[in-house]
Amino acid sequence: AAVAAAVKTRNPKIRVLNYHNSQIAFTRCYRSGETFKEHPDWWLRNDAGDPYTAYVPADLYYDLSQDVVRHFVANASTLFVPDHATLIDGIFVDKANTPKNFAGMSATRRDAFALGHTASINETRKWSHDYFRPGAKLIANGLHHYSHNTFPDNGGLDLLPVVDGLCVEHFLSFEMLNGNTGKLRTNLFQSSIDQINTATAAGSARH
Repeated sequence: AAVAAAVKTRNPKIRVLNYHNSQIAFTRCYRSGETFKEHPDWWLRNDAGDPYTAYVPADLYYDLSQDVVRHFVANASTLFVPDHATLIDGIFVDKANTPKNFAGMSATRRDAFALGHTASINETRKWSHDYFRPGAKLIANGLHHYSHNTFPDNGGLDLLPVVDGLCVEHFLSFEMLNGNTGKLRTNLFQSSIDQINTATAAGSARH
């Protein structure tokens, strides 16, 4: 909040977005994480009952198949943010594309998580419109299909109905470059440009 206020003082036209991971709770980073840790029944678990974790130290995943968890996520991404109504212009949603699978999870539960994940992003978008500054937007990070080898083949275009915009992660960096030579992998560059054109056309038609 202090940084956002300083930025706005320097240039009121700059838009400040709150970072929000749509799947991982980051309990060690956010105030809302303390609440999430107190509800182990909200944690995403495999079929054996073990919670999924990411990174080190371990961060927990939201079980987005549950209505109560989706509501908590929307709340945490907006109302938990200091001065959200005066300083914040929207949300930058990371990990917006649903992974193709979780090891040790049945297909039925995986499908329920995927549906819940999309619904959660949609609810979060609506909350951001209601509780952030007027004109707030939710931008999803995930218009690509080459990063991490975990995303759907459509590169995140299925998110268009539930977001205000999409961005291309790792554009002109990481996977888009040859790791040995540093040269641009032109096929991936062209693929991203094609995705941008498709998303732009679909967005224009929708709005």
